[in-house]
Amino acid sequence: MYRMNNILDLTNHLSIGYNNAINDQFSAICSPLFESFPITNFFYIRLFENGSFLYLCNDKKWVMNYIQNNFQDDPVHLKSYYPSDAGYSLWAGFKRDNVYSAIYDFNIWNGFNVYEKQSDNSLVVYAFGSTPLNEEMNNFYINNIDVIKSFIFYFKEKSSFINNFEDYKLIISKSLSSQDLVTEGTNNVREFY
Repeated sequence: MYRMNNILDLTNHLSIGYNNAINDQFSAICSPLFESFPITNFFYIRLFENGSFLYLCNDKKWVMNYIQNNFQDDPVHLKSYYPSDAGYSLWAGFKRDNVYSAIYDFNIWNGFNVYEKQSDNSLVVYAFGSTPLNEEMNNFYINNIDVIKSFIFYFKEKSSFINNFEDYKLIISKSLSSQDLVTEGTNNVREFY
């Protein structure tokens, strides 16, 4: 068991290196969004059936904190990645778990998730965040869903790194060892695109 944990930890730390390596390109793609709207953070999370996932964010320090604190193994938070019957969710609607408490402490809050089922049965979460003081963001997201959808389309067009990565750049979750949550989540997401 000790050896397996070390392999998982090494793999998960390699994913920090991947996020850091593509971060300039990732942030450049996001800059029109950040410059034009009150959004400060963007996350791309792709969850695969085998329990691994790609976790990218413009905030490198947050990604390091996420992995160093083993938030990828928090089963309560992982369930927030899988909506019950929606294509969208506001972070304010989730129970404040350890991950959401930590992200709030990183000055990231008032977030919005868009869920998209993929043809390979993976689930992509596009997450947008602002600051805790920007309490009007929920209204912004609801009133500007067309902006959010346009950015997602733009992001997919510009970001080859979301499809061209090796497995060692994925995070391995000890809590997602089966496909149950992914299957449940992808079955519940309505097609919006």
